[in-house]
Amino acid sequence: MDHDPINGQTQVTELFKTNGNFVSSFGLDEAGELYFSDYGQNAQIYKFSLENNGPQTRIVEGVGNWNNLDTGTNGPVQSITPLGTDTFVIGGEFTNVGNVSVNNLAQNTNFSLWEALGTGTNGPINALLTLGNGDLIAAGDFTEINGIAANRIALWNGQNWSALGSGTNGPIAALEVGAQDQIYVGGVFTQAGGQTVNNIAMWSNGIWMGMADLDTGITGTNNEIRALKLDADGWLYVGGNFDAAGGKNTPRIARWNGQIWEALGVGTSGFVQALSIQGNDVFVGGNFVLAGGQTVNRIARWEKNSKNWFPLNNGVSGNVNTLEHDGDYLYVGGAFETANQDNSINDKVANIARWNIAQGWQAMGTETNVGVDNIVRSLAFNATRDTLMVGGSFQNAGTVTAANIAYWSNDSCTANPIIPEYQIDGVWQSGAESLVLNEGTTLVLSILPNTDDFNITAPDGTTSNGDLNLGALVPNQAGVYRFITTEGCRTQLTLSVTPSNPDDTDGDGVPDAIDNCPNTPQGETVDANGCASSQLDDDNDGVNNAQDECPNTPQGRIVDSKGCILAVLPADTYIIRATSTSCIGAEQGAIRVESQQPYVHPYT
Repeated sequence: MDHDPINGQTQVTELFKTNGNFVSSFGLDEAGELYFSDYGQNAQIYKFSLENNGPQTRIVEGVGNWNNLDTGTNGPVQSITPLGTDTFVIGGEFTNVGNVSVNNLAQNTNFSLWEALGTGTNGPINALLTLGNGDLIAAGDFTEINGIAANRIALWNGQNWSALGSGTNGPIAALEVGAQDQIYVGGVFTQAGGQTVNNIAMWSNGIWMGMADLDTGITGTNNEIRALKLDADGWLYVGGNFDAAGGKNTPRIARWNGQIWEALGVGTSGFVQALSIQGNDVFVGGNFVLAGGQTVNRIARWEKNSKNWFPLNNGVSGNVNTLEHDGDYLYVGGAFETANQDNSINDKVANIARWNIAQGWQAMGTETNVGVDNIVRSLAFNATRDTLMVGGSFQNAGTVTAANIAYWSNDSCTANPIIPEYQIDGVWQSGAESLVLNEGTTLVLSILPNTDDFNITAPDGTTSNGDLNLGALVPNQAGVYRFITTEGCRTQLTLSVTPSNPDDTDGDGVPDAIDNCPNTPQGETVDANGCASSQLDDDNDGVNNAQDECPNTPQGRIVDSKGCILAVLPADTYIIRATSTSCIGAEQGAIRVESQQPYVHPYT
């Protein structure tokens, strides 16, 4: 940096760019040579020279296109959440959106109409969450919302705002909802509802609770929490800038199952800011170079089954703030200029990109007009998951002026959709969404138009590039086949395979898979459900027709083994008397049963 003391101006000259690693420190030797070092367990010292031996940055074409939302906001957008089919809500630190006066909170309908959601808050909103019943949770660093007292968290039921008890004593950064609509909150606070919780707490059935480890008895974490995400098995994944959860060593990421805290291997070398879960994979983003002791560059994948960390190619060049997954791609937003495909190529993506294991990193935008011009802080798909809403601190998205809020979509897929194409026993056909074929039929899968590059993901999760030849079909190849092009256009085909010799254990001519009456006696005629007359129970009394001597029993009556109604006697019909008692090993006792009315009936 050169400084002119006369006019006070400075001029910055870029000397070099790393492959994504941070520079820790630098200095000059006696000869004026420049040296610098990086971070990490394997940190090294480098000497600066004019030779360029590092990764090359290339300009790439993106996918999809960018659109603005009116004039945007006059301040950063921190969080976005869909609220119904056509509406979404944004939160942050702004007072105007689309020329509508608001206070840190607004809603948009049909990507056009902006409205205030009440009178807003007296402090920034950091996190928004939509519950299964349509209620909205807003959290951040405020003490009032819509004119009512609410310490950093509140609930909107569609008509009114209400506080969640006495809230927390510090800012909330992350929200998540559990299977029973319990609300998990994480941030920088020591108390929730007046009790000590240490940066994380749960709101359930109207009360706040801490999250203690059953083994240690220690509650919460020893530093701030920035991200929360619940998986399908009930594990809550927690990321932040802590190194202990429940008193256990958990470098910046941990998980909790309702009783115990666990580490994810050796964790990460820097703070975790964002989490996303897709099946067996936990995607983790933030400001770290290492995950599980290996270089990943600010984004990594934790595989739950193997309990191992994996890189996403060679990561990105700056902090990751937010993650979203649509089932095919992981969408990544933050403060990074490039995404690294390998150690030799950096693709310019401008603060947002998408990734999958088959295609690596992809820029987002029309031609080379990709990404946004500053920080991305929040990503969220709309309810139909065909449009990605993007919030942050930027002024442009692609070639579009978009103040802090924009949306991205792949409209080319709507205009030019792909459809499944398939070759059945050598004959090409297309257009069906499902196929029912016999075992042994030969099948090749493809798409139309077949000028696009594409992948096919089979039901077992394996992915192939281009046409997929399934050969002679067998039953375990049945399932849903998903097609996706490099542009992100998608379609799918459901395949059913009819076995050539389906199992029929009782030999009644009805395959076991649809036989409602197994073990039919040999030689008896059955209906389409595999049931013979002897196996039916027309009056539903629990006795099959063949043994039922009393057909057409009224519903709910008690019958004997022959299907006939048993007499129901009043509860006081008998008196039971013990005339004496017995000791063990003796036969001195007697029990007498006396009838109050004269009856003639057998006893068993």
